[in-house]
Amino acid sequence: MILARVRLLVWKELLQLRRDVMLLRMLIIMPIAQLFLLGYVVSADVTDIRLAVVDLDHSSVSRTLDSAFEASGYFQITQRPASEAEL
Repeated sequence: MILARVRLLVWKELLQLRRDVMLLRMLIIMPIAQLFLLGYVVSADVTDIRLAVVDLDHSSVSRTLDSAFEASGYFQITQRPASEAEL
């Protein structure tokens, strides 16, 4: 009995969609537009983090790590003090 009512309700709504073309367009276009807008606006990328690098090792590995941080685009090295006391 309940399944028959649901089937009739779905049939009625499909007839209504067929009559109202604008509603059908809105049902298709609005979720797609919301997906694009929210995907563009919501971004969890943090960029331009200011960073001070204290390189006490002065080896090629530490210089490579330093340049990798700067080349990533997420970090911006603003200070290069010679010791931790200069921070």
